[in-house]
This record gives sequence, C-alpha cells and structure tokens, in this order.
Amino acid sequence: MTTCERCGTELAPALLSCPSCHALVHAERLKELASEAEAAERAGEVQAAIEKWRIALELLPAGSSQVAAINARVRDLSRRLNPSKAEVLIRGLGQRTTFTSALVSLGFYYVVMFKSWPLAVGVIICIYIHEMGHVFVLQQLGLAASPPIFIPGLGAFVALKESPPTPHADARVGLAGPVWGLGSALVAYGAFFATGNRDFGGIAQFTGLMNLFNLAPVWQLDGSRGMHALSRAERWIVVVAIAIAFWLTRQRLLLLVGIIAIYRAFDKDAPAERDPATLGTFIILIAALSWLSKIGFLPWLP
Repeated sequence: MTTCERCGTELAPALLSCPSCHALVHAERLKELASEAEAAERAGEVQAAIEKWRIALELLPAGSSQVAAINARVRDLSRRLNPSKAEVLIRGLGQRTTFTSALVSLGFYYVVMFKSWPLAVGVIICIYIHEMGHVFVLQQLGLAASPPIFIPGLGAFVALKESPPTPHADARVGLAGPVWGLGSALVAYGAFFATGNRDFGGIAQFTGLMNLFNLAPVWQLDGSRGMHALSRAERWIVVVAIAIAFWLTRQRLLLLVGIIAIYRAFDKDAPAERDPATLGTFIILIAALSWLSKIGFLPWLP
C-alpha cells in the first residue's frame, strides 16, 4: 500500500488515481513523459514521441480526459509517419516475439501438416502478410496494437490495445487481414504459373482457405468486424453472396460461414447506416477466396 501525496489516502498498488481526491498517482512520471514526448516531436523523432505517449496512457485511468487527448495526439503523429506497405512488412520482422513464434509455427506446419519446407515457409509468410495488413491499417488510424504473434496450427493474431473509433474503422481493420492475405495468395498463384512449381499453388490454396475461414462473422474473427459495420439489408446481401459462392465452388467451409452470417443478419445490433465499401470488400473476398480454396493443389483440404 502507498499513500496519496495530496490527501494521504492509502492506495492499492493497481490504482492510477486517488479514490478520495482523484489526484493522479503517477503525476510526476506523467509530466516527465509528456516533456520527453514533446521534445521528441520537436526533434522530428515521431516514433519515439508516440512510444512516450503510449507509456503515459498506461499510467492514466481509462476514460479520463487525458486519455482522450493523448489518443488524439497519437493518431495525429501516426498519420505523420505514413509508412509504406513495404516498410510495415520489414519493420514487423524485427519484433522478437513475431520472429520467435513464427519459427515455432514453421516447425509445426512442416512436421504436422505439409512435410515440405517450401510449403511451410510459404504459409508462414502469407500468415505474416495477413497480420501485417491489420497492423498497417491500425497505424493509419493511429491505434496501438501488439506485434503479430503466431500460434502453431491456428495462424496468428494482433492484440488491439485501443478500440477503433467507429464500426467502419473496425471493419477496415478486420478486413485488411483477408485483403492482404488474398494478395499474398494471388502472388503465390502467379508464381505457380511463372515457374510451374506446384508448391506455390499449394501455398495459394491453403492461404485462400485460411483467409476464408477468417471471414466467418463470429467471435474475434475478421468477418465479425466486417459484419459489425453492415446494415441488416447488407448482411442479407452477404448471405446471398455466400450461397452463390457455395453453389459455384462447393466449398463446404462456406456452409459454416453462411450459417453464422444468417444468424448475424437477424442481430438487433445492425446499424441503420449503410457501408458500401465494407460490403463490396466482403463480397469480393468471399468470391476470390472461395475460388482459391478449391484450385486443387492440396486435395486433402475440404
């Protein structure tokens, strides 16, 4: 237990403000961080300034006016960074947790699933690109998130430290992963046509299936974030698109995705406003990923 410097009230270690006088527990440290962040901004060290402000956020009570002000400042600074897609991909490789967990997953995919190093490496790269799609949009929005962490056999995830400000922004974050994943799968498929190497075709098919699974609008999957921004009418359009894709491809995974989409179409939380951009992205992803998942290089896939 510690005591409040202003009123002497005993404070539990986890408290960030005094329950009696509402003084900030880490006021002095927050002043130091603000000074360091502002100095970094003046020196043009934008990334360093963002990191200082994010440390400060962890020392402030959630919902306080200071948190809102710092979040706005971080978003402004993040827009100034404006990294390219290539820069985002390269920076992510420098994260120790990302690199280490990717190596563990690589061993899993080789030993348990593919018995082929080219296939295992290609799938890991495509999963990484998928996750960095989320990171790229999060950085555009100025939102903090963890580096990608791989889970053997289950892909990878990026943990958001802040919620996107609107359902539309949330949908952008969620669908960015499958969009980048689709891009990586198409590149692999193009490499098959250029080289004749069937491993590239297998990478494209497996990546298509993984990203199609992520479109299931349930729990924390990407499709759930996309569906959250759609009106009820738009959700039924997605259901129709899934039905057509199933009729054309006979991809059984679409049955699961479709059943969940029907359930979400009845949700009372559907917004009244329409989101044509999210709807169009969702439909294109369903069509392209359904086709890729059935191109026949890995016949043991559903």
